[in-house]
This record gives sequence, structure tokens and C-alpha cells, in this order.
Amino acid sequence: MLHTPTLFVGIDVAKKDFFVCVLDDQRQVLHSSALPMEREGFDKLLTLLSIYPKESLVVGLESTGGYHHHLFRFLTSQSFRTFVLNPLQTRTFSRLSLRKTKTDSIDAHHIALFLLSQYHSLEKPFRHPCPELRSLTRYREKVVTLIAMVKNLLEDAIFDCFPEILEYTTGYPKSLLSLLLAFPGATAIQKASESSLEAFFPPNKRGRKSRLSITKIKELASSSIASPDSAEENVLQNIISQLFFLQEHLEKLDAHIQSLALQAFPTEIQILTSVPGIGLVGAATFLAEIGSISRFENYKKLIAYAGLDPAIYQSGQSSTTGHISRRGNRHLRRILFLLARSVRRFVPASVSILTSNLLNPVLLKRPISAWLTNSFASSTPCSLIKLPSTPFALPPSLRR
Repeated sequence: MLHTPTLFVGIDVAKKDFFVCVLDDQRQVLHSSALPMEREGFDKLLTLLSIYPKESLVVGLESTGGYHHHLFRFLTSQSFRTFVLNPLQTRTFSRLSLRKTKTDSIDAHHIALFLLSQYHSLEKPFRHPCPELRSLTRYREKVVTLIAMVKNLLEDAIFDCFPEILEYTTGYPKSLLSLLLAFPGATAIQKASESSLEAFFPPNKRGRKSRLSITKIKELASSSIASPDSAEENVLQNIISQLFFLQEHLEKLDAHIQSLALQAFPTEIQILTSVPGIGLVGAATFLAEIGSISRFENYKKLIAYAGLDPAIYQSGQSSTTGHISRRGNRHLRRILFLLARSVRRFVPASVSILTSNLLNPVLLKRPISAWLTNSFASSTPCSLIKLPSTPFALPPSLRR
């Protein structure tokens, strides 16, 4: 049984240190100090909090990117009741003060006051069933961004060395990049023998004829406007090598993510991947962000958690529904958009009205995020339904 707290600890976290403020239930400051963000500071904090009965304490710290993670894990490992607070809430609360002065110690004091006044309305701390999966999927997002950046550099580098070839390819197939890695530029390809180029043009197993052949690429190289430049060719080779490295790394990362997801969420993964257009990595990313569907009583709370709920402004007789609020988990919002876009490509053309609204949760009363939730949550809150024995079909509520 949890005791009602009488001591409230506000912690303002920075990169190199953190500020601690301890208040009692009469709003009296019992302690205020700054501690280094290192083991010595953690030990001093533990010594400080050990003075008070643990059951009377509640600790709050803001979500500050990645800076609060180590301290949060340390406090929870020591069995302290610890809440990670939304900075938007604490910032709004601090504006109630008439003073404009802002310091780290004042911020810690405001966090402690926020805990004192809002403790009973705070949600219980959620323990993620597989935090490693969430860390990997968020890291994957960064790798995908890096790959996109390298591809942008690659297009510029190819234009410098062999601009004509860009008109004959969509994307960057591995065979073409391997060719440019070995022969970086029009001059190098023009000098190469046809036999040395044959290895980069394997027969197309799908039966579709490629727009590029050895004859065509030699013809393009001989009439290219690019001038030989060893520096630009070296840059092209380096960029292609970076791209190959990142793509290989992404494949290994995807395999690790899939393995973790199947262990942590076997039933949920099976349900989500039964939807055409949703793959294992996409389903794993979605589940890694929500942690557990039992956190949400209904799909509306999941939509709000993702920041996909509409911003509504009402005053007197005027009422306006704006864009999505974006006050939620941006990683979840991103993966829901990608899943919706992917599902849109796979659903039948006969449901054109649905597909035109999948990417706009504000316009659709039951958006794709809501349907994904209801696909594996029954009318009984937080309980999973059995997998259907029949192939996937759109629910009647989404058919128009």
C-alpha cells in the first residue's frame, strides 16, 4: 500500500549537473543544492534522501532529452517513487509565478511545487516491458536519417562525375553503385573494357529490361560533359562506401529489432503484421513506443499520446478546429504516419475514401491509429483478442 507523500523532491536536470529541492507539505524548503551529474553526485543524492523515510518521499524530474535517463534509472533502482514530468506542464505551472527570474534552482523549486499540487492527478510511472527495443528503434530512426543525408550527397557527387547517368536510373541500385565505386566517373568507365563492366550488369531475373546496358553506359560516358577530376572521383567513392556501410549496418540492426520484438510482443506483432502494408520492423517500432496497449483505456488516449489529436479553440460563439496538436510522442507520430502511408498502398482501390483520409486523423473520426488499436484490443479495456482465422479484411466501420 502506497503512503501519501509528505516530502516532495524536485530535480532540474542539465547535462553536467542537476539541482535538487526538497519541500514538505507546508511548502517549506528543507534542502536545496546542486550536484554533479556523475557517480559522486548520485551518491550524495542518495545520502541526502536517506535522511527521510522513503515512503514519505516522491521525486519528480523533467523529461530532458536523454539527460534524465541515468538519474531516473538510479532512483528507480533505489525504489524511490519517481515521476518523469512533461516539461510543458511544469513550464506552464511555473508561469503562475509573477516573478520573471529563471534559474536552475528556481526550476527545481517549481518542479517540487508542481509535485505537491498535482501529485494525485499524475499517472503512475510506466515500466516499459522492453526498453532495449525502444532504444534500438529510435537509434534506427537516426540511421535512416543518416542514409537519406548520404544519398543527397551521393546525387551531387554523381552529378559532378557522371551527370548523364542520373537520367537513366531511379534510386541507387547496388549494381550501379558498385560500378561507380570501381569506376568513379565517366572518364574511368570510358577507359574500362566491356569485359570488366559485365560483372556489374547481372541478368535481370524478373524479366524487366534495364534501361542501362554496357553499350548504353559506354555511349553515355563517351559523350559526357564531366571533366576528369581525381578529387571529385575520390569523394564519390567515399560517399558510396559510407552508404554501403550504413545500409549493411541497418540490415543487422533490423534483424536485432525483429528478434527482440518477437520475444517481447509475439501476439501483438502477429496481429499487426496481418495488416497488409505493415512489416515486422514497423510493427516493432509502434509497439516499442506505446510499450503496452494496457496503458490506454481507448484509442482516443493513444491518439492524444501521439499528438495526433486536433487542436480546438473555442471562445463564445466561435469554435475552430486546427491542425494536430503535436503535443505528444513524436517518434510514435512518425511511425503512425509511415504505417498509414504504407497501408494506403496496399488497401483495395474500392476504399478510396478511406485511403484519402488515412494520413489525416483530424478529418477521419476513426483514424488508422484508432483502428490499429482496436484491431488487437477488444471492448473489454486492455485485453487482447484472439487472432482471426480468416484473412485480413477492413472492419465494417471503415467501409464506405
